Amino acid sequence: MTTTSISLQKILYNDENVSLVIRPLQQEDASVLNIAVQESLDNLLPFMDWAHGELSEENQLARIINSSYLQHGAGCDFAVFNSSGDFLVAASWHSSKIRNKKCFEIGYWTNARHCNKGLATLVTKILGIYCF
Repeated sequence: MTTTSISLQKILYNDENVSLVIRPLQQEDASVLNIAVQESLDNLLPFMDWAHGELSEENQLARIINSSYLQHGAGCDFAVFNSSGDFLVAASWHSSKIRNKKCFEIGYWTNARHCNKGLATLVTKILGIYCF
């Protein structure tokens, strides 16, 4: 049986294969996020401009603090964890930077230790329902 519970604070998703907690990034996530970025750098460099900058726990914390969710309410940066608390995916939805401001975009990257499991696809579907 698949269950989904949605609130402004977090999304809980469970099916027979996976249990996920999807919630806005929090300042306490800076360390685990930085570790996941470092582990996933080879996968991130070709696609993520920010991966070419200085990467540190302090920079991750600054990014979380300055995210548009915290400052403007025009989007949200999410952390996705499994039921064991492992960081799986970072995802976000924001006003389109290319199209008009009535459009939103969903972006994501998967922790290298959890690639090829369909997690980004699943999280994108869930966020599509949540955000739109």
